[in-house]
Amino acid sequence: MTGSELTLAVDFGTTHTVAVASRGGAAPRVVSVDGAPYLPSAVLLGADGGLVVGGDALRLGRSAGHRLELRPKSRLDEDMLLLGNTPVDVLDIVRAVLGRVCAEAARQAGRPVGHLALTHPADWGAVRLGRLSRAAAGLAPRISLVAEPVAAAARGGLPVGAVELVLDLGGGTCDAAVVRRDGAGFAVLACAGLPDLGGDDLDQRIVDHIRATRPELADRIAAPSTMDVGAIREARLFRQDARAAKELLSRHESAKLTVPGLAQPVELTRNEFEALVEPDLRRIVELARRVLGEAGVDRSTPRGVHLVGGTSRIPRLAMLLGEELRLPVHPDPEPEAGVAWGAIELTAAADAAAPTAPAGTPPAHPPAGIVHNGRSARGPLAAGVAVVVAATLAVVGTQLSGGQEVGGRPVAASAAPAPPSSSVPSGSDTTPTFPPLRPGKAVVGAGAPSPTVVPAGESGLFKATGTYEGATEIQEEVRLQQGEVADLQAPAGYRWVVAKVEVTLRVGDELPYGDGHNVHLLDDRGQLVDSANRAGEVTVDLCGSNQQNLPRTENGGSRTECAVFLVPVATAVRGVLFDDRAIDPTGEHALLFPISVPAAGPAVLPTAAGQIGGPPVEVRAGSGYAEIGVADVIDEPSAYLVDPKPPPGTRLFVVRYTVAASGAGTVRTFDVQDGMHVLDDRGMLVPFDVFVSYRQRNCPTPAEELGEGDSTQGCLVFGLAKDASISRVVYQPRLERDDPARWTSWQAP
Repeated sequence: MTGSELTLAVDFGTTHTVAVASRGGAAPRVVSVDGAPYLPSAVLLGADGGLVVGGDALRLGRSAGHRLELRPKSRLDEDMLLLGNTPVDVLDIVRAVLGRVCAEAARQAGRPVGHLALTHPADWGAVRLGRLSRAAAGLAPRISLVAEPVAAAARGGLPVGAVELVLDLGGGTCDAAVVRRDGAGFAVLACAGLPDLGGDDLDQRIVDHIRATRPELADRIAAPSTMDVGAIREARLFRQDARAAKELLSRHESAKLTVPGLAQPVELTRNEFEALVEPDLRRIVELARRVLGEAGVDRSTPRGVHLVGGTSRIPRLAMLLGEELRLPVHPDPEPEAGVAWGAIELTAAADAAAPTAPAGTPPAHPPAGIVHNGRSARGPLAAGVAVVVAATLAVVGTQLSGGQEVGGRPVAASAAPAPPSSSVPSGSDTTPTFPPLRPGKAVVGAGAPSPTVVPAGESGLFKATGTYEGATEIQEEVRLQQGEVADLQAPAGYRWVVAKVEVTLRVGDELPYGDGHNVHLLDDRGQLVDSANRAGEVTVDLCGSNQQNLPRTENGGSRTECAVFLVPVATAVRGVLFDDRAIDPTGEHALLFPISVPAAGPAVLPTAAGQIGGPPVEVRAGSGYAEIGVADVIDEPSAYLVDPKPPPGTRLFVVRYTVAASGAGTVRTFDVQDGMHVLDDRGMLVPFDVFVSYRQRNCPTPAEELGEGDSTQGCLVFGLAKDASISRVVYQPRLERDDPARWTSWQAP
């Protein structure tokens, strides 16, 4: 990739298409289309004979469904489709989707796409690959093809020698593949799919459920092909509401649907939804089990299951997979875009490691590591198309360089490490202007942290009043099972510390399903240490499971809660702290289990991308991009706080910041705030405290959302041990805060 070339990775899906773009040294970004981070793959033949793509096609299709194709990818084997009374070439339909994404990426970047990487199912043969490449011909000077499970495995950071099951549950299909990373690259050992099961089918289960329980409304929500235009619109809007309810139930216990013909919405609980889709989820588990068997690997060999695709968010699916396969389950932090993210990483690494030959010039010998399995593939690709199977590009002319067969016949290539994705300055030379600094005094909580110390080998009783649901007493018996430095390589200047407790509910209704978030560390200065990503790879490796999927536990029942911490070598740890900070934000009822983790070296601080008081730095924020500027770190902030009451032994700091949306799409200020941290003088990462609320003054109220060109300012309050100081301001989304190399930081000039 040249210094300013625009590279675009497109995950062309059955129901939705997602793209990630990268240009020069800038951080990759999801390409938003029509304000959304994905493009519906639907295509409609317009009244003027032109092809309309995406959300516009769906909206126009409400009154012209006979001219609408919802799933062009599934029709790629066909030559022509009849849209209305007009036959249309399938390749033209596919090209319309790909072209729309390319055009939008080029518009946002201000330059045409120079390298286009297209993902595809691992079991596609040369005929389908050839048709996909011909549909994309001419959209970019260079075109590459990337197997979807390989991209997902690369996105998950699969180590050399490791094996992983990739499960891709999208809107239209479900695909499973076993991927191994060898010294030479990646190998797809086995793969299979369920072409009749995807997120749309789970939406249909909700529709069918309402029809069965409300038979008088069946005609209002029936298949739209049998009804007039008004009824078509009504039925499709209901189906969209069913999809929204399914997505909401991945995060909440209930959702309400607006049903045609009813004045009041109908409530659907998560338990009801899970019962509706249980047979479908078990089909997915059996698919995974079968593919693991066909791969010929021992059941204990895979490091886990990597979930991608928007429908993979369903909590019950992760639970079933973990229970039935006895493997850790790793949900992708951005499941809808995970494959596209992996493809852009592979393509960028391939460009850096092995530049391709001119288009249409086949290599005299296969690139290092390309496995041909002793045979040639069938059928041509468009000239100049490359097949990316790991991190090297194999340029082909009139024949596919083999290795695409699966089911024990590996696809592999030499691997180069993906470049770090830390942010770089956006190029703006404008330093944001803030109001003059107001003089004040230090704000420090009186006393020192005083948790209840639990003697070694004994249990402690955590007691507090007040939960999310109201003033309810809760009592949990807690016993320490593990608290030590882990035997696992950590980033330079840090070590991994793992803590595990057994929790038994003695008083209260239940311990809810989900994230326990109650296990912390306390350092020698009294600083509370928060855990790394509870769904991340290190947590799964050291705890044995994803700690965001803890089981629901009734009164009298027990469960294990585990957390992993990235602790600087310069920091000594005093003990494992158990505290439900949603109930006990000041730590009044916390339990401390003493452990001894002494300091082991001097502080190692990451290289800063910007300066406090200097120009802004561009970062990825949610589905958009933002430029963040840090004005100052105020260590005497009394002029900015109203009657602050910090926890004992805690000193407050105020960070003033500015955020500007730097690209298409919407930036939510909360996403930026959630990613803001500070480093203490020893390198400890400290998030802003969401559990202790401080009333601010002399600080502007930030806007909730920013569109392109909008900006806002605000203040964040951080609490550190009273003897600590701040060395850096850091931006890093919480899901990725276990890797200092990915942190974007600002230091004092």
